[in-house]
Amino acid sequence: MDFHLRSGESWSSQGLEPGVTVILRTKDRPVLLRRAIGSISGQHYRNLTLCIINDGGDREDIEAAAASIPADLKYEIVHHDTPVGQPAALNVGLGRVTRQYFAIHDDDDTWAPDFLTRMIAFLELPANRRFIGAICHCERVIEDVRGGGIQCLRREPYRSYPPVLALADMLDPLIHPPPISHLMRQAAIGLAGSVNVDLPVMYDFEWTVRLLCKADIAALPQTLAGYHYRPNAGVSDPARNSVFNYEAEYSRIWTLLKNQLLREDLSTGRFGLGMASAFVDIMRSIQNRVDTGLSDPITDYLKQRARLHARRRQLRRFLEQPFRYLKKYFW
Repeated sequence: MDFHLRSGESWSSQGLEPGVTVILRTKDRPVLLRRAIGSISGQHYRNLTLCIINDGGDREDIEAAAASIPADLKYEIVHHDTPVGQPAALNVGLGRVTRQYFAIHDDDDTWAPDFLTRMIAFLELPANRRFIGAICHCERVIEDVRGGGIQCLRREPYRSYPPVLALADMLDPLIHPPPISHLMRQAAIGLAGSVNVDLPVMYDFEWTVRLLCKADIAALPQTLAGYHYRPNAGVSDPARNSVFNYEAEYSRIWTLLKNQLLREDLSTGRFGLGMASAFVDIMRSIQNRVDTGLSDPITDYLKQRARLHARRRQLRRFLEQPFRYLKKYFW
């Protein structure tokens, strides 16, 4: 059998307006919004359009924050009188992407000033036209919002990723790269479609998996984004991360999704995402048991075989020792 890597389809965007559409969703978080706008306005790359989606928040706060946007950056504000939810608000932004690239900048995260410059330069290389998009490495920023200000408590590496995202790895939502690290070509919207509004959480994870089923995503080994956490925020605090508000919901939704995918595979007799995610779970379970020293039939058997092998090697050395002595002095 001859292994041959296909060249892959070129996703280089032609016929679209050059530059980036940045989607920024927000609701009643003016302190965080002002920082996010500063993160976008501070980009060295200037050919962008900022689309702010106000999902039912105070209009005056949004307009006041947008007043700080430099004159050389285009922007628009879409106001919703009543909230439509995070997935639906994101779909509104995806429908307004007119440029070659788009990015999702959550209102509580940040970019390094050269994020867009480096990401676009990477995707513009001829060898990288096969990638529908790219991610960068992130820094986890633990912070607190009090008294109208933001206090950084500590910074730490978030996760590292291989040069190309593996579809099998991305079936684990725990290692899914956050949206702030993504830059995608406009063609990704046509490939993956809109975000699933039936999912209150994990909609971005599910969308990325659908995209990876059709194209590859690269990873730059550079930390160019900040993924911000506020674990001390109260339950009713608008600054609270959604991951904390819906922690139990994440587990429930993911289990329902895996069950649904596995049933589809079993009913059709195929090996699809359901079977693949089941194997990922099995391998993770085995690894966790080995790491934590928990006992199960498989690990017990492997440990027993290892002990027997060690005893045999010890016995063989004991029996061979006299012959080594004789060989040394008589041969």
